[in-house]
Amino acid sequence: ARLAGSGSAYHVTVSSTQNGTYSLDLIQSGHGIADAANNTLNDTSPAGEDQSYTVTILNAPSNSMPSADAGSDQTVQENSAATLNGTASDADDDPLTYLWSHDSDLTIVLSDVASLSTSFTVPQVDSDTTITFTLTVHDGTSNATDTTRVTIADSPPPAVPDAPRSIGSVTLASTVPEVVEAIWGAPAEEPRDYRIMWAKVGEGFRTWTDLTRNAFPATASHTITDLEEDAEYKVKVRARYGNGNSGDWSNQYTVTVKARVQDTTDPTITLTGANPISVTAGTTYSDPGATCTDDTDTSPTLTTTSSVDTRTAGTYQVAYTCSDSSSNTATATRDVVVADAPDTAD
Repeated sequence: ARLAGSGSAYHVTVSSTQNGTYSLDLIQSGHGIADAANNTLNDTSPAGEDQSYTVTILNAPSNSMPSADAGSDQTVQENSAATLNGTASDADDDPLTYLWSHDSDLTIVLSDVASLSTSFTVPQVDSDTTITFTLTVHDGTSNATDTTRVTIADSPPPAVPDAPRSIGSVTLASTVPEVVEAIWGAPAEEPRDYRIMWAKVGEGFRTWTDLTRNAFPATASHTITDLEEDAEYKVKVRARYGNGNSGDWSNQYTVTVKARVQDTTDPTITLTGANPISVTAGTTYSDPGATCTDDTDTSPTLTTTSSVDTRTAGTYQVAYTCSDSSSNTATATRDVVVADAPDTAD
């Protein structure tokens, strides 16, 4: 309770953060204690008499619990990147702090344990493994928690089927534009070679004589090239044993071909040696050259043109032009100063 006032008028204020009924003893009270509408009392007893009161707190302020949502359960592949996206809120608009934790003995390094969104590299597992991640949200008074389950899917090698001439599962990947890498489980009976064929989804497969849509690799893998970017293709494989004998076709598998990222960045030219270079008239000039690099093209083209004439004094230029596979170009020049030979006559 709080006592305030002067002379014969004093006010007693009772406050609490919890609703309930409380007992108040007023000792040597005076006059004018306010009413109970705001949790205060009115004492009209003669001065000098002790009084006891029962106080009921009706509207005590309270803290609202924050809310936490750790996001949906997900399944990820081992050795891939995974992201946890949580959300949180608080009715009182209190400042919130966050903490991620998990129940696994695997080595998992979260990019930021104190952020609603965090990521990690999925560890390798021997079998499908489920990890429970917990998001804890704290508003300075109370905690709220929520969990999400991340299942790490083991990636087994291509299966070898029981049927002696049947193809195992086919794995397709497109990590390079216009290219698909295919690998499959070899049959138990070693074949002479394989036939792999492919076509865009929605189109028919072509006969074995069409080598733009068929190949005959000797091993259980093949690189398919010159495909349409960002298009979906279907692929199937079977083993061949000679004399018209072949195993059954594999199941049909599909893959979307990686699209080429538009390259708009010019390559970089770096001159080798000094710029400018001085030479004496009548001598031979040998240009030290330049190097050309590009952020996407590993083999950009460098061309050099030179106007240097060492027979005549003057300033000449060697020009360098570098081009990448996306037709981006960069240029650079070197000045070559041809000076007359010094006069050595007495």
